[in-house]
Amino acid sequence: MEKNRFWNPVWVSPSLYLIQISWFLAVIATIFLYVHFIHTPHRIEKNERSAIAMLRRIAADEGCFKENRLSDVNGNRVGEYGFLSDLIRVRPLQLDPVTGEPAEQSMYCGVDCRDGILTCSGYHFLVYLPDEKGRGQVFVPEARLGRPIDASDASADEAGWCCYAWPEGYAMTGKRTFFINQAGEIHATDQKESVAGKTPYSAKDRIPDPEAAFVPETDVRVMMSTVADGQPAKDRETWTRVN
Repeated sequence: MEKNRFWNPVWVSPSLYLIQISWFLAVIATIFLYVHFIHTPHRIEKNERSAIAMLRRIAADEGCFKENRLSDVNGNRVGEYGFLSDLIRVRPLQLDPVTGEPAEQSMYCGVDCRDGILTCSGYHFLVYLPDEKGRGQVFVPEARLGRPIDASDASADEAGWCCYAWPEGYAMTGKRTFFINQAGEIHATDQKESVAGKTPYSAKDRIPDPEAAFVPETDVRVMMSTVADGQPAKDRETWTRVN
């Protein structure tokens, strides 16, 4: 015998069921479209602006760090540039007129930098300092304040530095990878997976090499060479200046 639909609490009209499913799928599609086409692009743009601002802040602090001679490994009274770990421990803004010491200290985004990489607003940041041959070297956790143990590198550290900023998640937190050095100019590349057969700079799996943004010269003093502006660089990508 056919059940009485009026006495069946779980019975739902097939047409009503299809309408409910259609509404549910429509809501899911709307959320997906919002996240994919509105929220994510807005977040990427915001994160990229923050990354550019952070690089300018790092450049200003590098200049103060050197000018105030907060590191003088070889004792020649000429200041050296620092790793991010150095800038985080002491952020010099100006000298106290009475004591002559840095007047203010603060932290970058309220975090430390134990592995040499700072993460903030969807981007990773990494500073390279040159060794005595001009090749990029990274933060050494065992060294005091991250400074080079070998004083022979100090002369090179007096001359230059560079910093890269790349997304925590490519196409999710950002697309462009940024570069700045002692010259103060920011360059960027939007490395795509199809370019040069490489995956994009992303997370801590694909970190830019020290020489990535420099012109592909044979000179071993890579970090003292010219930044590739509008031409293929060492990483075979085109880096352009950011206004």
